[in-house]
Amino acid sequence: MVRPEDEYPYDRNQRALIWRVGTIASATATRLVVDVPGGQLTNVMMLKAVDVTTAGTKVLVVSDRGKAVAIGIVK
Repeated sequence: MVRPEDEYPYDRNQRALIWRVGTIASATATRLVVDVPGGQLTNVMMLKAVDVTTAGTKVLVVSDRGKAVAIGIVK
C-alpha cells in the first residue's frame, strides 16, 4: 500500500528542479527528445539560446514536475 505522502514526497507548493546532461536523440523546430541516464525525456522545450537540433549534441536540461527545458549546450 502506498501512502499519499510517499507517492508525493514533497509539499505541493515546493519546486523540485532536476539538472541533467543529455544527448539529443531527435528534434523538431522547437522540441527535443533527449537521452539522459536512466531513460529518455520527450517534448523538451528549447530556450532560444539552444538553437541546435543536431542529434548527438549534448545539452543541459532542467526539469520540474514533468516539464523539461534545454537551457544550454554542453561542450
